[in-house]
Amino acid sequence: MTTDSREYLRGLTEIRELQEIMSNSYLRHFFATFVSKANQIFQDFQLASVAILEQTASYMLIFFLKKNTDDPIIAELTGVKTLVRVLQRNKRTVNLSRDIKRVMHFIEAIPDRETVVMQVARHLALGTPFKDFITGKHRPQSMMPPLSENDNRDASNPYVIIDLFATKLIEEWVGSVCNAFGESITTSVKSALDDDVIAQVRPSNAARLIVNCVWGLDFVCILGSCNIAAPKKQKQSKMRVNCLLILSNETNFLGRESKCSQKTHDINSQNKQKKKKEKINC
Repeated sequence: MTTDSREYLRGLTEIRELQEIMSNSYLRHFFATFVSKANQIFQDFQLASVAILEQTASYMLIFFLKKNTDDPIIAELTGVKTLVRVLQRNKRTVNLSRDIKRVMHFIEAIPDRETVVMQVARHLALGTPFKDFITGKHRPQSMMPPLSENDNRDASNPYVIIDLFATKLIEEWVGSVCNAFGESITTSVKSALDDDVIAQVRPSNAARLIVNCVWGLDFVCILGSCNIAAPKKQKQSKMRVNCLLILSNETNFLGRESKCSQKTHDINSQNKQKKKKEKINC
C-alpha cells in the first residue's frame, strides 16, 4: 500500500514544525499547556453531558443556580466554569442544558478530537502574531491576558503569561462554539463545521477550519514555504513565516506535475507521427 504524495509531504511538514516547537522552550510550554487544558475542558463537557442525560441531583442544583450546594462535582469542573465565564463576559444568557448540548454536538462532529487539538496548538504556536507573542518577540498590551483577582502569580513571568494566553485562546474557542460572538459561519466555529463535510472527516481540515474561524488565521501555501497571514483585523500587516505547511490542495505542486506529463505526452505523439510519415515516404 503506497502513501499519497500529499499525505507524505504533510507528515514531513508536521514533523518539521513539531521539531521547531520542541526546540524552543516557550513554544514547547505553550503547546503542552494548550493541549492539556483544551483536552481537560472538553472532557469536562463530556462528564457534564452525561450528568445532564442522567438527570443527576448535581446537575439540577447547577441548572437552577442554587449556590448553597454541597455537591461540587459538576459545578467545579473547569470546562463548566469556563463556559459560564465566557457567556457572562459576552452578556449571553446562561442555559447549561442548551449550551453544554451545543458544545457536545461540536465535540462529536470533529474527527479524532485529541489529534485536532494538537493540530490547532501547532498552528497557533507557529502562526502570526501568536508566535511572536509566545516567544516574547512582540507582546502588545492588547494581547496581554489579565490575571484574575485570586491569582497570586507573577504577571511578569513569561511562563505565567503563556499559561494565561493559552487559557484566553481556549476561552475564545469555547465562546465561538457557543455562538457567543454570533451565529454566522465566520464567527461560529460550530456553524462553520456543520457546513464543511470534509472537515468532519479529516482532522487536518478541521484544525485549519477552527484556526481560521476562531482566530482569523489564513493559510496561503506554496511548496517549500507557507504564508500564515495575521488575523482578519490585521490583514494589512501580513508577515511571512518560513515553514512547510502542505494543505489538502497543493495546486502549485500538482499543477507542475500535470503540465510536465502533458508536455511529455505531446512530444511522444509528435515523434510517433514523424515515424509514420517516414515509413509512408519510404
